Amino acid sequence: MTAATVLDDYPIAYTDVATHPRLVAEATDYATLKDMVTSYYTVPLDPDEPDPIWAPQNWDGKFLGPITLRRGLALSRNLVSVRIIDRVGPKAVVDVAHKAGIESRLDAVLALALGSSVVTPQEMVSAMGTFANNGVHMKPHSLVRVVDRYGKVLEQNLPEGTPAVSPQSAYLITRLMQAVVQEGTGGAARVLGRPVAGKTGTTQDMRDIWFIGFLPDLAAGVWIGYDDFIPLGKKITSAGTTVPFWVDFMRESMKYVPTRDFTVPAGIDFSKVDRDTGYLALPTCPHVVLEAFRSGQAPSEFCPVDHEAEDPEPEQIITE
Repeated sequence: MTAATVLDDYPIAYTDVATHPRLVAEATDYATLKDMVTSYYTVPLDPDEPDPIWAPQNWDGKFLGPITLRRGLALSRNLVSVRIIDRVGPKAVVDVAHKAGIESRLDAVLALALGSSVVTPQEMVSAMGTFANNGVHMKPHSLVRVVDRYGKVLEQNLPEGTPAVSPQSAYLITRLMQAVVQEGTGGAARVLGRPVAGKTGTTQDMRDIWFIGFLPDLAAGVWIGYDDFIPLGKKITSAGTTVPFWVDFMRESMKYVPTRDFTVPAGIDFSKVDRDTGYLALPTCPHVVLEAFRSGQAPSEFCPVDHEAEDPEPEQIITE
């Protein structure tokens, strides 16, 4: 819960940043969508569609065109999040965020996806832990128990679990955030050699960068920024800073804990789909992923794209 500032023009300082509010882009909008549509894979979003009133930008100023939710989250496309909130409604997103563990006030506006509200790192880690815990939120506490010199327990904090989202929704959002690590901006976490789910984040003007991630047994987060909210500069990225810090912490914390996968709840089926379209994969599809769906809600149509006629797609280097 501490941070050190060691820069040429700044003295070394230590402060509690875990409970200090900062701007953050939410990931709970994806969790809300899980309960409101049949399949997050078959909801096409078109980030380059113009908006006559408000024109938010992606972190790199570029547009990728039509994209699935999985791919949009993995590549940290801001406009995908904006359109999700627009589709399900800002209030629904705020309600899920509060159930998951966010206690700070959130403005029910589309800009919530870009970091319009302030949230503490502790709240963000707590909310992510809810997804790892099958949708049950555990209220965080610093002290486990207090004992006297004779070993008598004077005070004890027992876990208090509150259902926030369904186990199926929690697992689906976990799968989405695993894609962030497997094929997106959180790729540096793959070196951990464990199942990892997480989300990078960069607020407007590069004032805050985040990585909140979790394993089946532990959730943790890294935030980097200045106390006086000055921009970090365009050369600082989540992929190159927060994720490696997170990996170092997790490697040390989990070195004696056996590796295990996330628990699959009842009511989840798996299908092989084309990563880029969300349809059932054909042998000609170059990017095939095994994806999870609610039972009975997997896509029933095969990929309509003639991949054999396409030019090979170059590997994309993600640096957000």
